[in-house]
Amino acid sequence: SKNDRTLYLVLEASHEVCIRGVIAFAEGIFEGESYIWIPKLIEGNGDRVRIPIVTEKDMANEIHIRTFLGPQESSKLSVFETALSIPRFARFCVLRSDDAFVMPSSYVEVVIKIRNQRILDWVMDTFLIDIDFPMDPEEDKMEIRFLGLASKRDQSLCITHYQADG
Repeated sequence: SKNDRTLYLVLEASHEVCIRGVIAFAEGIFEGESYIWIPKLIEGNGDRVRIPIVTEKDMANEIHIRTFLGPQESSKLSVFETALSIPRFARFCVLRSDDAFVMPSSYVEVVIKIRNQRILDWVMDTFLIDIDFPMDPEEDKMEIRFLGLASKRDQSLCITHYQADG
């Protein structure tokens, strides 16, 4: 969420079934390596849960999730298990070209002869990209801007690549 600069794990249920509880396990993400969510009172349909994810390091991780589903009045629940991969730079949120952005004052300049598509593929693999990213890999200049989340709130990041032949 760009608004409160927090990365959230969002779980949603369908078919008018409530999410009655969630247990998430991940090394280095949750205090005590696990997060337990059990509501005292189910709000609305109870079909959506947002769990904040705050990491202190830029590292890839895997979250193992157990979700307990069932009607509000039932004592019998179904358990669904899944795993979610978190990319290395998930603490940065990609910005659209029209979003407000403060260019970082520090930078590193590296000359590499590589096509824009390779840079774009790397960005898609190592950052969380949750928007349809309009990028033409054949343009001479490619610029991708990011906003820091949670523990990187005061940071921004800009990847600029000039495509050169050869």
